[in-house]
Amino acid sequence: MRCENVRSLILDYTTNELDTEDRTKVEAHIRECQGCNHFFKLANNEWKLLDEWGSITPKADFITNFWNRVSNEELNNEKEVPNLFKFWKLNWSTVSALSIFLVVGIISIILVTSNQYDVVYTEGDMADEELLFDLDRTISASATNLLEVYGAWDIDTTQENGG
Repeated sequence: MRCENVRSLILDYTTNELDTEDRTKVEAHIRECQGCNHFFKLANNEWKLLDEWGSITPKADFITNFWNRVSNEELNNEKEVPNLFKFWKLNWSTVSALSIFLVVGIISIILVTSNQYDVVYTEGDMADEELLFDLDRTISASATNLLEVYGAWDIDTTQENGG
């Protein structure tokens, strides 16, 4: 048997819930395997401790006191302003990591939004744009056919010439 299988059966072995076949397999494995033998001893010790543990008898008014305390805590919580960060226990590394994350986020937002306003549209740009519009209006279908004499603009001519 494999150790994983034996360890899952050891608890049943200690409570005498195994059939004889599985019981003999577990016993044989425990004799051969030190790790499972150690696990078996620990499990037996825990069962012995649980057997020795005496029962606890609560006071007669335990349940009444318990529910009174629960209702008092609920009333106190209703009176307080909810505080989401009440139970957070932050250490310095968490605080510094959150601070760095916040600073990097703010800087990223500033850089992304500031690039939208850095574009300057000058008179030269307007003149260039007007020139392009004029060129577009003047080129007709026949003028486009004349330009085809030069061939396609995006083909590498060195490959065609064997270069």
